[in-house]
Amino acid sequence: MLKQLIFIFLQIISLGKGLLVEELEVETQFGKIKGFVKDHFTGFEGIPYAEPPLGNLRFESPVPLRRKWGTVLNASKPGNTCLQWTHLALDNDDKLVGDEDCLYLNIYTPKNISKLEKLPVIFHIHGGALMYGSGDFYGPEYITTRPLIMVNFNYRVGPLGFISTGCDLIPGNMGMKDQVAALKWVKENIEVFGGDSKKITITGFSAGGASVHLHTMSNLSSGLFNNAISHSGTAFDPWVMQRNPKNKFSKVAELVGCGSVEGHKEKVACLKEKPAQQIVKTVKDFQTWLYNPFQVFGVVIEPQLENVDLEDSHHLHTESFLSDTPENLIKNSTLNGNAWLVSESKDEGLYPCAEFLRKPHYLSYIDQNWNNLAPALLMFNETITQEELSQVSQIIREHYLGDKSINEENFKRFVDIFTDRFFHFGLDRAVKLQGKKMPTYVYYYSYKLSLGVGEIFSGKTSDLLGVAHGDDVLLLYYIQLANTELTENETLMQSKLLDMYVDFSNDRIPKFGQTELPTTDDETAVKYLAINDPGSTQINSYDNIGNNKFWRTINFNEN
Repeated sequence: MLKQLIFIFLQIISLGKGLLVEELEVETQFGKIKGFVKDHFTGFEGIPYAEPPLGNLRFESPVPLRRKWGTVLNASKPGNTCLQWTHLALDNDDKLVGDEDCLYLNIYTPKNISKLEKLPVIFHIHGGALMYGSGDFYGPEYITTRPLIMVNFNYRVGPLGFISTGCDLIPGNMGMKDQVAALKWVKENIEVFGGDSKKITITGFSAGGASVHLHTMSNLSSGLFNNAISHSGTAFDPWVMQRNPKNKFSKVAELVGCGSVEGHKEKVACLKEKPAQQIVKTVKDFQTWLYNPFQVFGVVIEPQLENVDLEDSHHLHTESFLSDTPENLIKNSTLNGNAWLVSESKDEGLYPCAEFLRKPHYLSYIDQNWNNLAPALLMFNETITQEELSQVSQIIREHYLGDKSINEENFKRFVDIFTDRFFHFGLDRAVKLQGKKMPTYVYYYSYKLSLGVGEIFSGKTSDLLGVAHGDDVLLLYYIQLANTELTENETLMQSKLLDMYVDFSNDRIPKFGQTELPTTDDETAVKYLAINDPGSTQINSYDNIGNNKFWRTINFNEN
């Protein structure tokens, strides 16, 4: 009798596993995909969304998948991280990680979803200054506690994703076009995963947030999403647009041994023959101290392509992602999406400043060498004339610090320089322009976590570390670097932020608790919801976010 019961029990388990496998297999236009179950969600990882950008496809626009996979695709682990010289290595000298074959995406669905109801989709674009990062760094554990499907993915970064010849040989923005290709794949296939292709919200953090903003103005992204969320990044931040792309292309060619080759077309061919690792390692030759400037290769305004010879392999670039400046596109174009939600943290400048606390001598070194370091640290080394660099550096220092030293005692004032320069000033411009064209919502985040991005990058806990770049994102996406257990108050904050995502992804006005976020619809002042604590918010309006009146006095010749 006991043997019979055991046999029946094993049969039930076997049957259950069989049903589970069937439920985990989905049929796409490219073939079947088999996922996995973990905790409260189902995952499908490592799904290719374009042909590998290898060989002659290096530096080209992404090529759609050409054929089906023959067998069931085992989607049980993320695809390769894109090859990069990563800032996350911090103290390590060798910062090279990843692989050139990296165009993969991951899809996560709540485990117990109704097959009759399609869920809104959160399509997340990772950060990393367009230089580093990976999609799977931002886990689905939090998002999938709500009736939302989450997608993350990899796109080419650094020189492999953003180098440009300034002409039609390599127009640039390959990484942005990868994002479009991934978004198209999701738009065409998400329904078989239980997602609603008519309710796709693109979200992003830092460079991902700036990318989201750019998608609202690019013709290539038209019709691919409904709403947009930018955390700590807009297209007007000074680290988004690339400076002097032709010079950088020539320098990379020189560094890898293609400099003596005559002609740009021949140089491109030479670069395609070089090991990808050799090309990516050139990033360190552009950075003057630590990982600064933290953006070397970024977005460019692409040349207009005329008389394109489609038989010529390098003319896979048939459409541009960005055809004009962000300001002109916002003013003169029809924008994509129904609404835009933007967030900024109080002390955004802790990226990169938190790293300057890692070693005792870093701040004193900056203090003693400010005029030499500031142009690279604040990224105006390529936009201000050599004769004016020291003068501009000194003007900035005196405005924020007066005659005070750069040290721990004055660290918060020092961080404000980076907060305003890199984030808040750009937000002010972006929201005032975009708010005239579509509903634009802003929240200003001032809630201190027990373990935030400042602590992670500095490697220490300190009263000097405020509400850092990405602290709100740590509550929305599960990030392994910060996988400590949340406090009761942090859990409440997380719940309200996640509910805001649900509202916005369902085309409702975003709310924090019961408070609706205000909109900005003119250029006089930015209206925003200040989030100080789970139970403390207030609606404010301010005309000088990012100390913009001061920064406008300096002609950086940007964006």
